[in-house]
Amino acid sequence: MSNSIYSGHIDDVDRDDLEIRDHGSGDIANSVGNSSSSSIRNSSSSLEELVLDTERINTSVERSSLVHRLPQAYTASPNSPEYIDQSESDTLEIDSPPQIDSINNINNNREQHEEEEDEEIDLRADSKYHNLKDQYEILEEDIHSPKGAILLDSPYNIVRNLNNNISFKNNNNYKNNNNGFLDKWISKRNLKIAAIVLLISNLGFGTFFSYTSPEALSHTFYNTFNIDSKQFGSLFTLYAIPNVCMVFITGILVDIFGPDPVSIILSSIVTFSTFIGALSPPNFSVMLLSRFILGFAGESLVACSNALMSKWFDDRLLSTFLGIAVGWIYGANVASLIILPILNKTIGFKMSLWFICFVSAFGTALNVVYLLINKKFKDISKDAEMDIILRDLESNVMDDTDESSFIDREKDRSNRLASSSSDLILMQLPVGERIIQFIHSSFIKVKGILSQLPSRLWITVGIVFFGYTSMYGLAIIGPDLFMLKYGFNEQSASLILSSETLCSCLMSPLFGLVIRKIGKRLHLLAVSIVLLAMGIILLETTDIHPLPWIILSGTGFALMNTTIISSLPLYIPSEVLGTSFGFIGTAYNTGLVIYPPILGALKVSTGTYTASLYLLFGNCIVALMLVALLLWVDLKSPRETRLSQ
Repeated sequence: MSNSIYSGHIDDVDRDDLEIRDHGSGDIANSVGNSSSSSIRNSSSSLEELVLDTERINTSVERSSLVHRLPQAYTASPNSPEYIDQSESDTLEIDSPPQIDSINNINNNREQHEEEEDEEIDLRADSKYHNLKDQYEILEEDIHSPKGAILLDSPYNIVRNLNNNISFKNNNNYKNNNNGFLDKWISKRNLKIAAIVLLISNLGFGTFFSYTSPEALSHTFYNTFNIDSKQFGSLFTLYAIPNVCMVFITGILVDIFGPDPVSIILSSIVTFSTFIGALSPPNFSVMLLSRFILGFAGESLVACSNALMSKWFDDRLLSTFLGIAVGWIYGANVASLIILPILNKTIGFKMSLWFICFVSAFGTALNVVYLLINKKFKDISKDAEMDIILRDLESNVMDDTDESSFIDREKDRSNRLASSSSDLILMQLPVGERIIQFIHSSFIKVKGILSQLPSRLWITVGIVFFGYTSMYGLAIIGPDLFMLKYGFNEQSASLILSSETLCSCLMSPLFGLVIRKIGKRLHLLAVSIVLLAMGIILLETTDIHPLPWIILSGTGFALMNTTIISSLPLYIPSEVLGTSFGFIGTAYNTGLVIYPPILGALKVSTGTYTASLYLLFGNCIVALMLVALLLWVDLKSPRETRLSQ
């Protein structure tokens, strides 16, 4: 039987942390270890119930101090002659061996000095534990170690405990629930999670529903506005032009001000753009203005929703929920391609545009609902905060950091007070100087954000530019290609093209689960680009029905999009995650600015889309080469952030 008692120098608490060493039997560590193990094993409550209270900490320190007063001979191993067996005792009792008089003399000589020292030690230990409690919202309770000595507040043991507690909370909360399937899955917590995921995912629904309308009604757009292929491509170009810089700027604003206030502003702009579009027929210039305003906010809103999802959920769940978000957004594409041609036939083109406006307004209303209820759902976001803490602690452990690696809360508090004083001083300055100071401070913040972006992000941006452009280019020319090459009417062409977005809608959540289970993100990314390239080239080189090749391309794009979006939080610091999503949006919107005019010009000059399809296939080849480069760089990155694992 292996038992433990506290030993060692208690005055090392501040320097080397409080230790528990395995020197034999004793009830002090036994009682703590057994109680903590029992709590972990039997508790089905939240993580906060595992926090040690202050009295328990002080008691542990006092009892440790008492044991410290014994000479090292009386904390020896069970095989030594001086070993004291206390396994049957509930209190610390010492028999009277021959050396007891010596022990008492030693303690009496040191009593006055140790009383002062112990008082100071108690204060330092209490402060240390409270700092950990404030910083990480958890203190060690499961402090049992089969091998003996562990550090109560060392990074290693906090990492271990956080791992255990987070795993327990995420995987075992309902494992022992005997009330049936419904009680296991339809719980209050899961309903909250479902509501948050749906509300965040819905932010981009109105944008994509409106964005896809020219594809769904391409023939009607040609006839109503009397335009050619090049002008039709300008509908997508003007949508993309503001996103070359706006998505990036929005990402920075999200990192500075938070995603919540930014989201409602962008949602309102999207609704306003669809209102302008509903008033446009037959004036093509007004429709172009509508598309420009939609692009000004639409893609930024999608990047904002990705940042929101990353804020709520940790890495284990993020790929799944981002997959759901991607699927829901592309569900808007499917709905637009299916519903709008039917509405166009039944109620006309103008009323179809007003229906688009209604969908966007409803999305803005749901965004308001999210802002009203999200504070009441904060309890489900704590897992994400704990996961961030866990990664930081693991990084500290890998670097062999000491206490100085932990956040000094007093220093942070002083910095916040200094910042508040600076704000008060700034408010007293003239308006002109305030503006200059604000611009200067904003520039410093932006510079700091950009300095934290890793090199792998820039390679990912290149993959997005070439890979996404291949799919979006195919979607732009698709309806006209199907009517020209296969003789389909507008509705049939839109339905065939909708199969691509249907793949994204249905497969993205499934791919999110696959990514969560097996990892290997870069290998999956390479597979996705190969599937997309095969679909494009087979569409050009064969004359069979295009549906299989569109499904193949759509499957590849769904896997590529889900993999890239879910990979960013793994290696991007959380402080610059919004900016990173912004750069992703900027990359493919730059492609949307460049490629539609090129694809339209190639069609006008050749009379077919053959050259256009080969151009899109070439983009896939370039993207695949960039994946190989990213894999090479990734292998040199820290193991815990590698995408190839």
